[in-house]
Amino acid sequence: KSSIAPIAKARNIAINLAKYDVIAVTDFGCTFDKKWLYNLTKPLFENKDIDVVGGFYKALAKSKFEEKYAEVWFPEIEEINPKNFLPSSRNIAFRKICWKKVGGYPEYTYAAEDTYFDIVMKKNGCKIKFEPKALNYKLREVSNLIDVFNEHFMYGEGDGYLRIFLLKFFIRWILMLMPINILFNRKKRKRFIIAYVISLSTQLGYLKGLFKYLIERFKYVFKL
Repeated sequence: KSSIAPIAKARNIAINLAKYDVIAVTDFGCTFDKKWLYNLTKPLFENKDIDVVGGFYKALAKSKFEEKYAEVWFPEIEEINPKNFLPSSRNIAFRKICWKKVGGYPEYTYAAEDTYFDIVMKKNGCKIKFEPKALNYKLREVSNLIDVFNEHFMYGEGDGYLRIFLLKFFIRWILMLMPINILFNRKKRKRFIIAYVISLSTQLGYLKGLFKYLIERFKYVFKL
């Protein structure tokens, strides 16, 4: 997150300046498997029907707490359903024409821009492929539950402002009272407090983002 401009704006500027038809995107703080870029872009060069490729990622943990957090937050490869997979922009490649078709990443939010970007590309007919061999590692600097809360509050705020997964947002409030989604998940049950803080902070952040969007729409409609 930058105080000057959202990450999305920097991504869009770089992609616009790129001379090539295939774009690979990652995040600061990531390290890569030796064949990461090759495996990430290979499907795009071999199959013209594929427009977007998303790779798999794991956490780089420096402490016991970060290991516990990663256990809850980072999915196992078996948990990913390729049919509804939405790549994180820490590990994605796509055809530049798709980026142009959807108008690039949304620049009016500091979080959730990559999820929104994926959803809009999918709605516009861009075919997404999950490539588990394209592996990178992300450093998660979370030292305590406050760090976890702040990080996921920001994620939730981005989702709320963009109205992503609005139905799920309401369903999750029920799960806050009866957290069966945590209790029936072995990993999350083992780290119940971390899992619950992630869920709570995301919901509260979503509320803030949604409220911010509604206020802006109200001012726009009534020209305030």
